[in-house]
Amino acid sequence: QIDECAINIDPGFRFRDNLASNPNIELKCFDPMNSPAKYRDYMGTLLQRKRVEADYFHRETNEYRHPDFECIWSTGGEYQFRTRQVLRRKFEYYQFCHECMGSENE
Repeated sequence: QIDECAINIDPGFRFRDNLASNPNIELKCFDPMNSPAKYRDYMGTLLQRKRVEADYFHRETNEYRHPDFECIWSTGGEYQFRTRQVLRRKFEYYQFCHECMGSENE
């Protein structure tokens, strides 16, 4: 099923493993579920503020999901573990994230 979901994804389109060894690029990783504030604070030191700031307006873009009923979340830990293994093997980005999380670059 991973192949079916990733049919239009070029595994190296946005990330290649050799980026990690490029001296002009400092790669960081952030856990989107646990540390959105860390990402915002870090990027806030690098990006310019908008010239014209506006109040936030929420726009619905995706259908509401029910994570408790999605197959990967309702199965045992073994299925989730194997899915992560396949993603790390097929996509360099997932392998980078796996190695980066918990390191000094998180």
